[in-house]
Amino acid sequence: MAISPRRFTVLFAVLMLVLIGIFAPTLVFNLVTQNQELTVAVAVPHDTSATSQALPEVKEMLQVRHIDVGSVTHRVEQSLRDAGIEGHYEVVDLYRQGQGKPVLVIVVIREPVAQRTDLPEPRGVDAIYVQETSKWRTIPPQVPALDPSSVRTFLRSIIIWPPEREEKNLGMVMIDDASGSGSPFVIPGNAQGR
Repeated sequence: MAISPRRFTVLFAVLMLVLIGIFAPTLVFNLVTQNQELTVAVAVPHDTSATSQALPEVKEMLQVRHIDVGSVTHRVEQSLRDAGIEGHYEVVDLYRQGQGKPVLVIVVIREPVAQRTDLPEPRGVDAIYVQETSKWRTIPPQVPALDPSSVRTFLRSIIIWPPEREEKNLGMVMIDDASGSGSPFVIPGNAQGR
């Protein structure tokens, strides 16, 4: 049974409409709301006394693309070198949330966190936040952040807290989602001198 050119054109048009109906709503929604697939990697100075580098702890929210630990870890290490950040660092935590344009945020924690800090989610670009003695340096320096006043934006923030007094870690990190909830995770490391 042969399909006439006109019938083929109609079938092709119907197929295209079905595919657009399936995929376009998500793409348009992510574009309008500035939704992003946010991956946060926490890097700390590498413990040279350790015999081997442990794999980072991975936290993935439901319905997100799986984190390829080896690939993301390599990308983080390369990004730190490209940014001129000296020293040897290891990725200790990976976290992914959301859907849309992939964005990587690298948080470099060098020493125990002294005070709570809220780092903004960058808008559409990768960023590195580096802990300095009394402030956080952003690489690149002029990273655009999502607009918190926009009602269309699903805003997340990266919250960093000091460790508890008894704890021997560098602090805690929590990625707040659009609903204001999130689960904190501990930043492992040596908190000597606290």
